[in-house]
Amino acid sequence: MTSNSLGDKLLLACLAVLIVLDGGLWAYVKIAPIYNPQDPNLFYASSDHSPAMPPTGFTGDDQRTVAVSSASRGWAVRYASTNCHFCRDDQKRWSGLAEQLADKGYQIVTIVPDSQESYSADGLVPKASVQQAYVDLGWLKNFRLSATPTLLLFDSKHGLIWAHKGTLSIADPIDAMHKVSYWEKH
Repeated sequence: MTSNSLGDKLLLACLAVLIVLDGGLWAYVKIAPIYNPQDPNLFYASSDHSPAMPPTGFTGDDQRTVAVSSASRGWAVRYASTNCHFCRDDQKRWSGLAEQLADKGYQIVTIVPDSQESYSADGLVPKASVQQAYVDLGWLKNFRLSATPTLLLFDSKHGLIWAHKGTLSIADPIDAMHKVSYWEKH
């Protein structure tokens, strides 16, 4: 009878260890994407991944812009072009996400690759967003904006909380707003 009770105790101990390990793995899977939202291909090797101040720059007609006010709850940078068919295809989902971000107090900055690819005042989404054609190189040294559209979301502490290259899928706006809501609470 002792060997049977010893076997039962060993089985229970192994089961307890497995449950603890499973709980740890579950927590890691749930938390890891929240704490590591960056696409490693988005940063340059020299970037230190520290919080980034909002980009400063100039419009296509050489007017200096300050992209984000200090009262902002967060900000988004959309790297896009009027000449990019992916950006045009992405317009409907981007419009919906931009509206949700604006409702949360986020300011939107649209960076265009070239002043020839600037949006008209009516073409900007949202219309109150800031458009920059020439951006401070110090800011650009941190991010690899090589594909249009690219979207970067930053919290009020200037930390990158979500990034996406290419057209948005149906799930991307939901994921982005989940990250925004998470970081509002933390």
